[in-house]
Amino acid sequence: MRQESEFIKRIEDFARYMGPEYVTGSENPRSLCIIAADCLDAKRGLIAMAHVLLGNNHVGRCALRSMMNDQKVFSAQVHELCNEDGENRSVDDLDKEIASKRGKMKRSAFSAVMVAAWSAVLVVLQVVGTQN
Repeated sequence: MRQESEFIKRIEDFARYMGPEYVTGSENPRSLCIIAADCLDAKRGLIAMAHVLLGNNHVGRCALRSMMNDQKVFSAQVHELCNEDGENRSVDDLDKEIASKRGKMKRSAFSAVMVAAWSAVLVVLQVVGTQN
């Protein structure tokens, strides 16, 4: 659907230009966050969207927190999204859930590394044992 929207094409072109020119090549940490939508056909529910997140993640998170605090419309939309899943979770609950899932991912990665290392040790022992 992105190809059908001139608006979304222009947004993506802008992001492609801004990224290397002003964000990633900057001496200071910068971030660019763009959320754009273009309703192509309201009856069929066709919407073209662009989601762009570039640059320093910490600076981007600071900007999003600032938007949550300063702009009532953005904050209300985020809270509506939290309520739509039927659990009526707060943004703090979502932060805790994300932290929990990150911890699980780290433990899973550690487990995978340990299994791979142990497998490598067994293979080496097998090779050394058959050579004697």
